[in-house]
Amino acid sequence: FCDIISIVISGDKEESVKDTADAVKQDIDLFIRGNGCISDIIGPMPAPLSKIKNQYRYRILLKVSNTDEIHPLLLDLSLKSDSKKAFINIDINPTSMF
Repeated sequence: FCDIISIVISGDKEESVKDTADAVKQDIDLFIRGNGCISDIIGPMPAPLSKIKNQYRYRILLKVSNTDEIHPLLLDLSLKSDSKKAFINIDINPTSMF
């Protein structure tokens, strides 16, 4: 079995959202070098509903074999969320992919 983790980055300026999504991807890549619990990464890419209420949205999907091993990364990402530039929302095993 595996877990799916959805990371959605949103904000009112598309460029800031994309830059934040790219930075999150770099953090994930650095984490992978020291830990092999992430088996697949999809994104960053515009979310299926890429703009809601004037908020641009980008998404990164992770397929993870052991969620416990990735908690330090998820905590670090959640602490980096800056509501002035972009907000980072993390959902483990989301019930909806929108």
